Amino acid sequence: MSIESANPILRELLESHGVACQEEGEWLRVGEGSVRAQAAWIQAEGSDPRRTVRLDVAIAPWAGRIWVESFGGLGGSQAEARKDAVQNFVRGSLHVLLGAFIRAPDSHVDVQEWRIGGRLRRVIVGDLLIRSTRPSAQAGAPTWLKALWGALETVALSPGVHALRVFFAQMNHAPMTLEVQLDNAPWPELSAALEAAPWPRAEAFLSHRLFAIIQGGVDASRVLASFVEPPSRPLSVLRQEALEAGASLLEAEKLVVYLPEALASVVVRDLGVKLPTSFIFMDEAAPGERHEVELEHDPLWAESMRLAEQVFSEQSLTRSQLDVVIARSAMLNALSRAMEAGTDPNGALIAPWVAPLTREGMDALRMAVGGQRSTPKG
Repeated sequence: MSIESANPILRELLESHGVACQEEGEWLRVGEGSVRAQAAWIQAEGSDPRRTVRLDVAIAPWAGRIWVESFGGLGGSQAEARKDAVQNFVRGSLHVLLGAFIRAPDSHVDVQEWRIGGRLRRVIVGDLLIRSTRPSAQAGAPTWLKALWGALETVALSPGVHALRVFFAQMNHAPMTLEVQLDNAPWPELSAALEAAPWPRAEAFLSHRLFAIIQGGVDASRVLASFVEPPSRPLSVLRQEALEAGASLLEAEKLVVYLPEALASVVVRDLGVKLPTSFIFMDEAAPGERHEVELEHDPLWAESMRLAEQVFSEQSLTRSQLDVVIARSAMLNALSRAMEAGTDPNGALIAPWVAPLTREGMDALRMAVGGQRSTPKG
């Protein structure tokens, strides 16, 4: 497989849509915010570079979050194949990404409300990308969209921003592939629910591709980005930015302490350390008032751990960015001091985490657990 930068054509494309770009190493800084993008021409082994190509466009709206959109291109020459891939990107995904992260949505997208897992979510939907060797096969509204909406009502989806991609292809009335992805990974629950959808049938080749950005609720990755954009800011500022990113008061206060400990948990797990199973939250103004939260029952902790695993597997934060976040981990700091004193981490039992909440945060925590009062501990 060969890879060649396609940043020049991506920059030209974005600037032609009124979006300023600035080179930043292997990335383009897009617009005036934190959004970065890059593109590459991919030539698969054994493919004919004169007729086929793949365009990969990666977008990182904030530190720690990256999506990649891929488009094939066909043509009688390399130039024609590349032009076809770019046109497919423009038609299928460009305006969705612009409307979600750069500027207000335009006429090339629909902003809708979909009920997903029982909750209404704002969705920016791109044009349906239909490819066929016979133009007549492209006529008619896709009936499978109703099946998609119905299936989405039955699946769980964490709060925050997500990228949904659905791709179906058939040849001569026979299905070839059904790809359903959430955030560049297979979404098996939705895929299974769509197996029996009324997918189109036609002579020769026909494919449908739909791309959408789902929004709504706090995105833990957006809160994580606030730790490094820029770094070393006080807890109060991080809490405020979490609120501005869509978190409730309690979510904001929890996330700014959960995320460093979740990342640190991934770092130390191979040392044989027995990690805490609970968080003890204390009132900043009255430290004697505390409330213990069992982490196995807290979806926000589960989401923090999922994100931590993803950050390490995708290497979506640099080493220096990771260090900035993990430096806030009370557990890692305590463990480092113990190891310096000669303690063997294998089998070491870490005491429950203790973290501060504001008085308002403590009130919100009591409400969340049914109004019970926190227990003063002396």
